[in-house]
Formats: sequence, C-alpha cells, structure tokens
Amino acid sequence: MSESLNLPKWAQQVRHRYEGGVASVFCLHGNIRDLQPFGNQYLPLPNFIVRAFTGGKQLVLFYSIRTGLTFADPAMEREFCQFLAVHFSLSGDMALAAAVRNGSLAPQVQDLFKNPSFALPLLQKLLETRDKVALIIEDAETLAPNQELAFLSMDDRRNIAILRNWAENPKVRQKDNFVFWLTENLSDLNTRLRTGTPHLDLTEIPYPNYEERLSFIQNELTEAKVKLHDLTLEQFAHLTAGLNLAYIRALIMEAKKSGEPLTAQHVRRRKEEIFQEEYGGLIKVHEPEYGLDMVAGLEPVKRLLRLVAFILRSGNRQDAPMGIGFVGPPGTGKTYIVKAFAKEVGLPLVEVGNVREMWVGASERNADKVIALLRSMVPVIVLYDEIDQAYGRRGEIGDSGVSQRLWAKFSTFMADTSLRGLMLTVWATNRPDLVDEAIKRPDRAGDIKIPLFFAAEDPEAVLKINAQKRGFKLEEFDFTPIVEKVKGFSPAELNAVLTQARWFALEDNSPVITFDHLMRAATTYTPSRNEQMIAYMEALAALECTDQRLLVSPYSEMSREELMRRTRELRFELASQGLL
Repeated sequence: MSESLNLPKWAQQVRHRYEGGVASVFCLHGNIRDLQPFGNQYLPLPNFIVRAFTGGKQLVLFYSIRTGLTFADPAMEREFCQFLAVHFSLSGDMALAAAVRNGSLAPQVQDLFKNPSFALPLLQKLLETRDKVALIIEDAETLAPNQELAFLSMDDRRNIAILRNWAENPKVRQKDNFVFWLTENLSDLNTRLRTGTPHLDLTEIPYPNYEERLSFIQNELTEAKVKLHDLTLEQFAHLTAGLNLAYIRALIMEAKKSGEPLTAQHVRRRKEEIFQEEYGGLIKVHEPEYGLDMVAGLEPVKRLLRLVAFILRSGNRQDAPMGIGFVGPPGTGKTYIVKAFAKEVGLPLVEVGNVREMWVGASERNADKVIALLRSMVPVIVLYDEIDQAYGRRGEIGDSGVSQRLWAKFSTFMADTSLRGLMLTVWATNRPDLVDEAIKRPDRAGDIKIPLFFAAEDPEAVLKINAQKRGFKLEEFDFTPIVEKVKGFSPAELNAVLTQARWFALEDNSPVITFDHLMRAATTYTPSRNEQMIAYMEALAALECTDQRLLVSPYSEMSREELMRRTRELRFELASQGLL
C-alpha cells in the first residue's frame, strides 16, 4: 500500500490489518458516498482507495453489475485483456479470445462481465493466479442480497459462495492481493458474508465529525471564494452536523453559483430538505423556541434538569447521565419538557422516528442509517418518543426476529459509554412496563427517570403560558373561579379549554379572551378520559421514578409495596375490561 498521508482513522485501520496479514478482503460500509481527505484533496471513495492503497499494484480493477469492469488506467485494461486472451484460448473459446486481443474489452465482452455468473469465477481465477491485484467491488449487496438462503436464486447462492471463498481461499490469501467490497448498509449484505469469516474485515466509514467538517469548510470556502453572512466557520461546522462532506460541498457550490453569502437560515433549510430526502421520516431535527422558564410548576423537575444542563454545557463528561426517561400519562407535557430542556442545554435535539418497514431487511437498514447519523452529530440530544411502540424488545417473537434485532442495535448503541457527555438519550412513554428493562437500567437510558402526573400542578400558569406561546391576548382577571372548574385537568386539556375560549372570543369579535370566555370554556369543555387507565399510568410512573423528591401526593406517601399492589389491582381491573 502507498505511503501514509495522514489518512482517516478507518483507512489507517485497514492499512494496519492488511500489512499485518490479518485480512485481505475488506468490506467498507456506512458513509461510502462521501469525499475522503487525501493530502490537500478530497476524493470520492473509489478514487481514494486507488490513491491511498494501490501503490505498487500492477492491476487495479473496479467491478459492478451496472458498469461491468473498469480500470484505474488503460495500461491495466491491456494487461487484464492479456490474462483473458490466455484464459479463453486455453478454454477453447477462440471468439472471446479474439475479442480481447486488441487490449480492450469489446462491447460484447463488457456486456458478459455485467453478469456476475460470468464475471466472478474469472475474477477469482485472477486473484488465485496473479500477484499485486487490487479489486474494488461496488454495490456489493447487489451480488449477495441479504435474504434467507431458501429464497435466493442459484446464481445468488453461487455469488455468495465465490465472494466468501475470496476471504477463505489460501491461494488468494497468499498472494499480494486485496479486495474491497463497498456497501452503504451492512445489513443489506448477506449474513453469510458478514459472519464466520476471520480473514474478512468489516470497516465502517463514519460521517465526518466536527473537526473534520470544520477543516473541510475552511478549505472549500477559500477555494470557492464564498463568504458567510451571519455565522462563523465554527457555527457553520456545528450547523452541518449529520451532513457528509459531499452535501456540504454542494451547499457551498450553490452559494457560489448564486453569488450570495451563506446564511444560517439557508443552511438550516437545506439541511432539513437533505434529511427529508435522505432519511424520510426516520429523524426530525427540532429547534425549540422555549426553555424551562416556559414550563409551569414542576420546580423539583426543572431544578434537576437545569443541573443536567449545566453539566452538559460545562463539558464534564464523566458527570453526565447516559439517559433520561420521562414517564407519565398522555397530555402531561413530556415532549414539551424535553424540548424546553434541549433549549436550556443549547444542543441539537434529534427525534428518532419509527424505523420499522414491511420489507425484508428494511428495518435493520433504517436502524443502521440512523445510528451512523447520530454518531456523527455529537454532541446531541436524541429523543425516542413513545419508545414502547417504535422499538422491539428482547425475546419478542412473531416478526421473524426483526424486533429482537432492532432491540439489540439500539440497546447496544444506548449503552456505548464512549458517548457519555456527547450524546444524551431521552425517551418518553406512558407505558414503561412495555419497555425492556435493559434499556431502562442505569448506564443505558435509565440514569434518571422522571415521573409526570396527569393533573397540572399550576393550571393558571399553564393557561397563561399557552396563551403567550399561541399569541392570544388574555384580559386581566382573577383566575380562582376558573381554576376551581379545571381542577384535575392535564396540560393538554387546559390547552383545549384555551382553544375553546378563543373560539368564544372570535364569535364575539373580541381580540381579547375575557373572563367570561374562559369561564364558559371551562364549564362547557368535557374531558374524555379513562380514569382507571390514567391512574394505572401514574402508578407505573411513580414506580419508575429514580428520585423520590419528584413524587407528588398520594404517591409520595406510599411505600413501594403499596405502589406495586395498587398497580397490580389496576392492571387486573383494566385487563378484565379488555383494555390491557
């Protein structure tokens, strides 16, 4: 391999394992569509492989079913054609031998190479008999799709056997050759190629981190002569978290073409569009408008969250929790509080959507994409809303193991202590009993579990804050009679009362919500709720609580045994009604 030029870490790892004789077949996956730094250049991955790894190789070939065979330079194509001419002559196929004698692959031969059943045995013969060969297989998953063996065609089975043989065959390993398989999602590649092969190396190419993005941005802005308007280089690098270098280059080139400086608003808008195109509904980036000051009541909860926010802002990574759970009935403001907390911390808030899909392998592929993206975005707060519905749990059956595999991927990711202080996992649920205990434990996502109870602690403050957020004008009046009417209402129900009061004001052509409007709404609005279900969810939240100071009456006066007995009774009643 060529001399080191301060290669990326993943490339250094490949070099070390190749030169140490550990592996000669490498599967590169992840961010393979990106640019890679080589000296003062940024190259597409296939070009980077040629420049970084193929020094001293006499033959460098690229193969895909889309393009067939291509070569690093014309001299290598001529050399390969000599190999083919000898092979076809020995096999008695004089027509094909004649088709390659001029030193280039004739169109009919190139078409044959687009068929893996023709190409792969020949490439294996090349690897077994020639020295100093580098072979790069693009879109490797198209040769060996990740399906059960029973559903694969005979051609696919043969491809898998040949590709696996390259990593196991002593004739191939003893030569000074190497092979790269490129696949964006490792889960798309057949499991028989990913497991049980000691001489195969699986190397993930990560998304660029902050320092790598900053270095690239400095280089690109200088070359493109593009200016920034309302953001610094450092802010630009932070804003582009989750984007690869190719997308960042496209952003800068758009600005160069328009002649306008880059603005923070433009970067945010384009990033949102790119994420929507690339990930669909798998992730959503939130930009909260309000901090914890806009949360009514809940002083012990806000005090704890402000302490965590201080720890994260100060950079004391070892003091930071790995995860925080918000548990309580619907309508208690779990998601709203998470957003307010993220605003307090000043970190991006990324919500992970439902990664499940109906197609075979799609759920695992989505999970891999999301996890790779989140790693690139640190420091970040990651929200799993309604976590009990979106992700599997250990031991779950009935979906060909998809739930168990998703559970394994995300629970392992959440348990990565190298991300402590860089990634905070936040989750919310009203049914913590449906969330696997391993996810909820300390040092995964359960360092802090905060219970939220149904009735708003300060209804007056909730009404005033919601009116302020929504731009409603409230007349000055005594809220005491209204508070009596809405006692026991959740924050969501109070917001519904405010909406109805606004409608009454509109009917009266009034720009202001008066006492009469709000009182009429509080009187006429009828909550629709199952009191037993809410009591059950509150009892579950109290059982999950990790800090007794966060409990309210009557749960703060109950022993754990009493709480568990109360929870069992409610579960039995709800089950007898067919609601659980």
